Amino acid sequence: AETTRTFVITGGTKGIGMAAARALVARRQTVIAVARNDADHFPGEVVRCDLAAPDSIHKLAAELSSRRVDGLINNVA
Repeated sequence: AETTRTFVITGGTKGIGMAAARALVARRQTVIAVARNDADHFPGEVVRCDLAAPDSIHKLAAELSSRRVDGLINNVA
């Protein structure tokens, strides 16, 4: 049986990040996108965060700290 892993993708709601998310979901993996805005039609969970704002980053870290994260895809420019 294949193990389900959890991946966090920054900038995962558009373009290459969305393509990566869809590919992971197709392989039955859990995906959490980090994005400034909510996203329609995203195949996983979206956590809002402005990576240019330290307070927003601290909130993201607190939210993810209790969760298992197996992989991180840094897609934000």
